[in-house]
Amino acid sequence: MVRKAELGGRRRLALLQVQRDQQDAQQFWLALLDAVRDSSAVTGRAGPPAATPDFNAQAMVDRVLAELAGASADVTLVIDDLHELNSPAALTGLTRLLTSLPPDVHALLTTRHDLRLGLHQLRLAGELAEIRAADLRFTERETRLLLDASGIALSESGAALLHQRTEGWAAGLRLAAISLAGHPDPERFVAEFSGSDRTVAEYLIAETLERQPADVQDLLLRTSLLEQVNGELALVRAEGDLVHGRLAEAAAHLSVAETYAATAPPDRRRRRQVAIASQRLSLARRRGHLAGVLEQVRFLASPVTGQSDEDIALGSGFASKIQPFATTQLRCREAIALAERHGWGAEPVISPALITLAGTLVWLGEFDEAERWVQRTALALQTDNGPIMSLVLHHTTAVLHACRGRLREALEGSHALASQVTGWLLATQARLGRPGEARAGLAALDDERAGSGEILNARAPICLAEDDPAGALGAVQPVLDGAAPVVGYVTVLEAHLLAGLAQRELGNPRAANQAAERALALAEADRLVLPFAMTFSAPLLEALPRHQTAHAALLAGVLDVLHGASPGSGRQRPPLLEVEELSPGELRVLRYLPTNLSRPEIAGELSVSVNTVSTHVRRIYAKLQVRDRSAAVQRARELRLLAAGRTR
Repeated sequence: MVRKAELGGRRRLALLQVQRDQQDAQQFWLALLDAVRDSSAVTGRAGPPAATPDFNAQAMVDRVLAELAGASADVTLVIDDLHELNSPAALTGLTRLLTSLPPDVHALLTTRHDLRLGLHQLRLAGELAEIRAADLRFTERETRLLLDASGIALSESGAALLHQRTEGWAAGLRLAAISLAGHPDPERFVAEFSGSDRTVAEYLIAETLERQPADVQDLLLRTSLLEQVNGELALVRAEGDLVHGRLAEAAAHLSVAETYAATAPPDRRRRRQVAIASQRLSLARRRGHLAGVLEQVRFLASPVTGQSDEDIALGSGFASKIQPFATTQLRCREAIALAERHGWGAEPVISPALITLAGTLVWLGEFDEAERWVQRTALALQTDNGPIMSLVLHHTTAVLHACRGRLREALEGSHALASQVTGWLLATQARLGRPGEARAGLAALDDERAGSGEILNARAPICLAEDDPAGALGAVQPVLDGAAPVVGYVTVLEAHLLAGLAQRELGNPRAANQAAERALALAEADRLVLPFAMTFSAPLLEALPRHQTAHAALLAGVLDVLHGASPGSGRQRPPLLEVEELSPGELRVLRYLPTNLSRPEIAGELSVSVNTVSTHVRRIYAKLQVRDRSAAVQRARELRLLAAGRTR
């Protein structure tokens, strides 16, 4: 990224941010030259310099120095993320540049570690200023000032403890301040604050782990040993796969967990069985396996045996059905306290406990406290893509409004809940081959509910089951036009998919492809998968030409899920042969192959030469044992090399 800005007066800023894992010396110097030229703000100048096969590093250094010397204003040269420059030749040239700068030019380098730059002469001459980690640490007084500026009420001892725990690390203090805002017990949070806190963990993963090359990441993950390993870790891995839509991997990890469930101690065996069943329920629901859903629900609805203080219910979601209210409250509060100790107090994973506690308090008439837990549930669900917990929240909120006499608000919440649940019921009846029953359910609805987007969407599968694609298209049109009220954008996404399926039946492939592309565009931001599975849209997506979509990576990921999850498809993946592992550079190029970008365009995206891209492509073909781009993409999908999504 190259930007320009004035520092005031006649001084200008030439800024270059080094691309991640930059190994091409020519690309680095061309970008630096363009940044220097850009800082001069000369209008009508030639475009950025082009790469040449006969690159001369020394001549390029001289060229940059000449541009700096001829600048009409003083220049400050800033090179950010210099640690990403992994070219010894480029670093050698940079040393020459920095030790030969014109008098009115200053240079500012930012790097995460020391580089092999021969700047000792500048250091001895007092012309080199170095700011290191110790210089950037907050003092205890600065920590107190940051907390005060953030509106955090913390005792002097608490502030001192926070400074001690973070060692003055600025980012850590800022992340702690974010987590402390509105926290019910700041002193306890500080006492438990560590690298396991969610915000800190996410920061470290994004800024430290993910910046490492793939081979280094793999080494770190393989050699980072846990102090204690137990059987629940297969369940944790399965939950992560479910959240990201990796249904095949989730099923595999659940099978491993089930294999070892019988070996658990008797006092923990039932607890693990309940946890496995809960994830099996989620997996069956996402796959559309209706029989599997019913099977797991029956198991979870059965009495939970064993000592009551040792057993747990599924995320407290079933607690109110199988436990007294007092026990339900206790279990929910224990789950919430445990989540807060790990920094998950505002995460979607704790929403079942939050809303169940709120619902229990409504039953007991403790409306004020119930409303506080409802608000916490709403905050926890802000990043959640699933509709189930949102519906439970709607229901509990509506009941609370009714209890407080807010009848209009209660009615609105009830309508939202009823519309989605009724819509799912009617669509499921149609897909089970019972469109007549679904039609009868439609006829029983009042006009207001029948006109909601969720019910209109439910009409489409009924029409499709009755071989009436035109009727299905007409049913969802008000949703697509924005004329029908909807609970959320997922309803609109589903309407596009249903319209695409109808257009496909009508023999309009172009319109079907356009509908699929609009659905992918809506799903892209949150990487949604569930709506495609719930509408059985695999045939629609399979017909979408890969070179015509702007969402190739998402499309490949969704199809991977649908191919492994479609009920009754009878498909089996072909046996996978052993292939040589792709390098990080080859993987970066590979993940652009499903797009319609040409090799020069891919080179531009990755800031490498076309020759580099062509070399990687040849090696990809050889390692995947294919002969063309299409076959390489198909092979990569089979090997799940594209499942991680885009690299940029």
